[in-house]
Amino acid sequence: MSEHLKVGPIVDRQLVREIMGYAASNHTRLEIVREALREAIANELTPRQREVVTMYYFERLREVEIARRLQVNPSTVCRTLQRARESLEHSLRFYVEFLNRNLDD
Repeated sequence: MSEHLKVGPIVDRQLVREIMGYAASNHTRLEIVREALREAIANELTPRQREVVTMYYFERLREVEIARRLQVNPSTVCRTLQRARESLEHSLRFYVEFLNRNLDD
């Protein structure tokens, strides 16, 4: 995956702010968010969701082009992206809860 991952469109910005609150510098904060997102993409998404997320966010393909490549309906791509975003947001919220429990002690 690209080292220049843009996290904004994939997950809720407030969630990113919560994660970033746990590091001293902006660079460190961004790296924490990127790593958490990389881990969530690698471990929490189905293979199809991972494939569609990679094409959409990293290769910057439009939903119609992804649908053509995968030979599916564009609405299937849209639904897959939505479910992937929901899964990533859930996973990152769990990560924030983990940070809250372990760093506040």
